[in-house]
Amino acid sequence: MKLLALTLLLAAPAMAEDNEPYFTPEEIESLAPERCRGMVEISSGPFTFGDSYAAAGRRTPPAFKPLIKPVTIKTTGAFLIDKCEVTQLQAHATWMMAFGKSAGELNPKDPEAEHPQVTMNLKYAETFCKYLGKRLPTEEEWEKAARGGTSTIYYWGDVYDDGQVYEQSTSKFNLRRLTGPVAEKLPNPYGLYDMLGNAPEMTSGSCWKGGGRMLWSEYYAAVGRCAKPAEPGRPHNYGWRCVKDVVPNKSVKKDTEPQ
Repeated sequence: MKLLALTLLLAAPAMAEDNEPYFTPEEIESLAPERCRGMVEISSGPFTFGDSYAAAGRRTPPAFKPLIKPVTIKTTGAFLIDKCEVTQLQAHATWMMAFGKSAGELNPKDPEAEHPQVTMNLKYAETFCKYLGKRLPTEEEWEKAARGGTSTIYYWGDVYDDGQVYEQSTSKFNLRRLTGPVAEKLPNPYGLYDMLGNAPEMTSGSCWKGGGRMLWSEYYAAVGRCAKPAEPGRPHNYGWRCVKDVVPNKSVKKDTEPQ
């Protein structure tokens, strides 16, 4: 029932009563850390999609084999993608819209306000993105963005241990701290933060991509896998970021167009 109420409110925010907290899409966007605001445009065209382990002369880790896809060339259209994962502060604002003061106060100084929001299901993530005029990325879009224009196992190269300055944790099964602040580490070549670490991320294909602080290092790799989430409708420890289509300006006629 809570998810239904939230879905209805975000789909039609005018339903909110005057005495209830209400955040416009722009206000929710502004709750992200300053370094995360705005989106990055990913150009259209082909990219390497799939397992890069063999190409790098490495053995595919046994735990990774069920998730591997063969190397292929995929093509996407141009799209915009959020620089960071959706934060707990941003998600909390939507809960306040649905449940008012019963959802608690919005506290930007909360120690985990800038951590990625997790323990939400796919429907909530889809609704959140839709309210902002966006959507979840496809599996192909996510991987293209995560690779950052590279074809290596990780966007920083083929050696996992070299990624300490880019991703949240190089520890296996780090259960003491499930997430960290977004954009705490360096971004990938496209200027995107935490694409292979912090929290695994949902895609529109009902699967999660990327690594997390709790996962084996192999899961950080930017390779074409699609790990299935928990049962539909159930929350899980995955985060997400949103994308938006780039609409071409059809009024501009290209010189290459046939006359």
